[in-house]
Amino acid sequence: MPAGLFGLLAIGCPLPGSVAVNPPVWPDAAGSGVVGSTTVAVSIVSAATATDPLPWLSVSPIFAVVVALTALAGVVYTALMQRKTGRETVREARKAAGAALASAKASDKAATASAAAVTEARRADAKLEVWRQREETMRMVRWGLQQAASPNPKAATFGQNTLVALLRGTLVQPADSAFVEAVTEFRRPPGR
Repeated sequence: MPAGLFGLLAIGCPLPGSVAVNPPVWPDAAGSGVVGSTTVAVSIVSAATATDPLPWLSVSPIFAVVVALTALAGVVYTALMQRKTGRETVREARKAAGAALASAKASDKAATASAAAVTEARRADAKLEVWRQREETMRMVRWGLQQAASPNPKAATFGQNTLVALLRGTLVQPADSAFVEAVTEFRRPPGR
């Protein structure tokens, strides 16, 4: 339907070729008779009046326009809501991507911290091992010295042999070897 005709429909004007407000008269049967000397009467019977088979269903053009405008408003509203929903979806996707990046950064930091903790634990374990060996060395040095100082010759020999074995073994730390050697030499009986 051309746009200009939609406007005519909206204000209640009929379309060209449709039934007009005052429908045209088509003569179906005509008769003539003389009424007076100067008057001629022609009777016209019209069959052009259209009958509406369902008059209770007839729709006003204004009502049709209102329905069309309501549908148009619904389409515009739906388009706006879809655009808004699309923007919200993009915003939520950006938030999720940001959270994923933050999680990845936190994971990297955690991995770095974990690696540093492992390195520190290994360093502490090595220090603990050195301390444990020193403690064991000093315990054995004390015991060997006590046995070497014993009046019992067998115990003294046993203590001295323990001190010598400590010097030759791997239990003594390099920092402690000079001390253990000095103690062993000091307790070694003359002639050995």
